Amino acid sequence: MIRVARSIVLAGCLLGGVPGVYGAGADDFGPGVVLPANSTIIPIARAVQAVKAQASGATLIRLQLELEGTRWVYKGELGASGARELIRVMIDARSGALIRVRRETPGGGDTRTILAVQGARMTIRMPFAQVAAAASNATNHQLVTDVRFVNDGGTLVYKVTTHAASVRSEVYLNVTTGRVIRISTEGDDTTPPPSGGNGGNGGNGGTTQPPSGGSGGGTTPPPPPGGTGEPILTGQADVLNRAIIAAMQNRPTMGFIEAKFKRQRYVTEVEVLAAVPGAAYGTEIYVNPSTFATRTERELLDAGDVNALRAFIAALGDHNAITPARAMAAALAVTVGEVSEFEIGTRLGAPIYEIKVLNGARERSVKVHAVTGVVLDS
Repeated sequence: MIRVARSIVLAGCLLGGVPGVYGAGADDFGPGVVLPANSTIIPIARAVQAVKAQASGATLIRLQLELEGTRWVYKGELGASGARELIRVMIDARSGALIRVRRETPGGGDTRTILAVQGARMTIRMPFAQVAAAASNATNHQLVTDVRFVNDGGTLVYKVTTHAASVRSEVYLNVTTGRVIRISTEGDDTTPPPSGGNGGNGGNGGTTQPPSGGSGGGTTPPPPPGGTGEPILTGQADVLNRAIIAAMQNRPTMGFIEAKFKRQRYVTEVEVLAAVPGAAYGTEIYVNPSTFATRTERELLDAGDVNALRAFIAALGDHNAITPARAMAAALAVTVGEVSEFEIGTRLGAPIYEIKVLNGARERSVKVHAVTGVVLDS
């Protein structure tokens, strides 16, 4: 069990006489709620045991820490009778004593989750307590408030919510291995990435950075770099350039991999992927194209992204890369349209930027030498 020596304070409370910080998890519990220290509540393994004891043979699909009135409780959800019954069990989080058991007909989402978990029973090898500990270790947040199964793009995974004083994270983990798939964090996250994957600082990994000057999550768009001879961009190229600036600001050890417009939840964002060279994990920075505010997720990189960044930096050698703005301007000089995507690469040992330009239904890929700015082909 992972313990913390003091309570975590949300939304303006005081901690040891120091003004309280606003926690990203305040929406979960309401303003002014002091989260319990791990030392004052029972371990998750014991909570799971207490919940499952009330429904022998049922399938546990969720365990959640909640504030019920003035009392902290664990709420467990289990599927029984195939998927025709949902059993809700509430226990006291401090003593483990049973508070109540309710049985009801599950809704469509719960039914699908129960059936998915039951169907994947042979592949689920990580119990709730182990994935909770893995998520806590990955985020450096001691308090775990929710462990559940979810469908993630057609794959059954664990989703674990963790809290620190000013941060709330959602960690997605493989149900068989417990491997962290990605981490989504809200709040002032200054914790390091999960161990075992940063691979050092990669030497000159900062050479692929665009110039600073963005707001990095503020509410006003970063202005175009002034007085540096940077080209003036318009349309989506301008938005993409400013989004890259906002995303990469204050990330001096990271190398830029790609940026693209992405539609999510009925909203279009700019998705920027960056990583420390050689790292197994990267950071996906989602940038609002109107305000240039950012949010981040840690992402397990595929081999292609890891190799692309390593090869690009090796190809650069001692040279500095041109800015994304210069590369996009070069691409738009030979083709007409709106820039939709920008990524690094190599060609015949040379570092390149590949810029995708949409003109109606037609997409052209323009390759620009990342040191000279010469267009190689389109």
